[in-house]
Amino acid sequence: MSHQSTLHLSEAEQEKLHALLHKGKHSARTLYRARTLLLFHEGKEHDEIASSLSISESTVSRIKSHYTEGGIDNAIFDKPRSGRPKVLDEATGAYIVAIACSEAPEGHDHWTIDLIQERLEKDKKKRIARMSVWRYMDEHDMKPWLEKNVVCSRSYA
Repeated sequence: MSHQSTLHLSEAEQEKLHALLHKGKHSARTLYRARTLLLFHEGKEHDEIASSLSISESTVSRIKSHYTEGGIDNAIFDKPRSGRPKVLDEATGAYIVAIACSEAPEGHDHWTIDLIQERLEKDKKKRIARMSVWRYMDEHDMKPWLEKNVVCSRSYA
């Protein structure tokens, strides 16, 4: 299948693409998109580009289409995605730290994820999954069950 392949990139666009390819760290997806645009600029055909970059012709067409619709950044970078909002907001995260820094409940010598989750649900009056509590604590390297109040010696802001 033959498509009109030539794109005329400005000198600034070419420089931007070359800099992107040779400096910094970028995803493989970003790099093959940049290479695709440069190959179009050289007058290569869709099938040649697809073959040389080991991507499909539909991907090549999509990259070109994104460039013509919205310019270079539209073609090489993904738009932000909304994604699922975080379950635990900053205030709840800070509350987890406060709980972990406090004295363990009567009958326990340290806080566990289950105890923290139960306390959160009781105080916040809403369902908070054990896994959400665990994930927050893991992301912030919090392990109050290993060493008493170790979490309080660091800043988690």
